[in-house]
Amino acid sequence: MKESLNALCESFHLNMETIYKQKGFKLVSTKVMPMCSYTYITSGKAVEPERLQECLKLVESKGGRSLSGMRDAYQAPHACTLAVSDNPSATMDSDVLIFEKLKKAYTDSKYIGVAASLLPRLGKPEALDEKIARGRALFDALAKKHKMNTDFHDSLMTSIIAYSDKSDDTIADETEKIYTEIKPLTSGEYAQDCALILTCSDKTADEKIARFKELYEALTKDKKNKYSNGPAIVTLAALSLLDTDAGELTKDILEVAALLAQKKHYKGLISTFGRDERMLHAVMLVIADNMTDDKYVPAVAAMYLSVFYMYEIEQGISSVTGVLPLMV
Repeated sequence: MKESLNALCESFHLNMETIYKQKGFKLVSTKVMPMCSYTYITSGKAVEPERLQECLKLVESKGGRSLSGMRDAYQAPHACTLAVSDNPSATMDSDVLIFEKLKKAYTDSKYIGVAASLLPRLGKPEALDEKIARGRALFDALAKKHKMNTDFHDSLMTSIIAYSDKSDDTIADETEKIYTEIKPLTSGEYAQDCALILTCSDKTADEKIARFKELYEALTKDKKNKYSNGPAIVTLAALSLLDTDAGELTKDILEVAALLAQKKHYKGLISTFGRDERMLHAVMLVIADNMTDDKYVPAVAAMYLSVFYMYEIEQGISSVTGVLPLMV
């Protein structure tokens, strides 16, 4: 295994252990804990318990009402995102401002909480209102075409795609073509997420479809390490954005999955994380090892989609109504 990947695996596991022991994190769903750790490994920073506690208090005090998306399953990862920033208080103020604007355009959910944190990475702060309006228009166009598959999950990717230089028609045509090709592999809502993520790439639709299918087929051959066509498939779309050779990516993922299988929380008859999550986390770590700045936003958004889908399945949250539970 690559030395860089081995180091990421060790940090990923250690961070989860450290964060989980902190006051305020012990009752957080284990489904979202990997994103807490991921924030640290992609920033190259170590967990500082006192700073993390201060950031959790920031989220609790400024995150809005009890059912706000910034207080739902995103609360713990959000605190970690603030903790790795240069100025947590200023970052929180920015997140709240963007969150409130997004909430008016979409609806209150953890997905716009993630979007509020990610959009500043795309720049163009002077065009924020314009981009949010465009994102909502793209969301409405999507809902008109795929009413059954479009819900509050899609607010995250449409708010990101709104920053694309592509025309609305080009985005619509690409998304539809990719969706049609991927839909036989998974459920409609996951296929739609994959299509939106792949649309972020400037390559042709045919190239993106071929790349996605190549990786999917390679990772579903081994029964022991078979990649899921459920929520985890959304992150596979993010993997497809990378330019690294598909064979090399597959090899790295299987090696990471084998290493994780020996770690606490992944082994035993009653493990915290099953095969689907182990493979998802392996892909996340390989993406981190190959991450470039231009891929960061869609890749991290894809991971949150996969993880939050799993969280919603665990909590029994309706994807139709978008009803949010109290923080677990």
